[in-house]
Amino acid sequence: MAISPRILVADAARNTLGMICDVLRSVGHRDLIQAASEADLRILVDRHRPRIILMTANFPGLSGLSFASQIRNGYNFVPRETSIILTTEAPTRSFLEGGSHRGRG
Repeated sequence: MAISPRILVADAARNTLGMICDVLRSVGHRDLIQAASEADLRILVDRHRPRIILMTANFPGLSGLSFASQIRNGYNFVPRETSIILTTEAPTRSFLEGGSHRGRG
């Protein structure tokens, strides 16, 4: 059986956070970390070095695109290979264009 990657799920809405983790568990992911604030997100990324970060694009106090850029630019030595998945309720053209450029290593 393949080992599930460590996934950090970040969303300020606790019901959304719980739902996403429930879905991930239902398909076999067990190594999940949850962050409900910007401070938690930064602490947990530093402490656990997740392989995947799944977060809302509009995290209170922090743009998901901005955080993705920080990771790609060497934030606290987090591996640049970390996969970052941003969720949004209402993507705009500028968000989609900005995300496509920040996601490249």
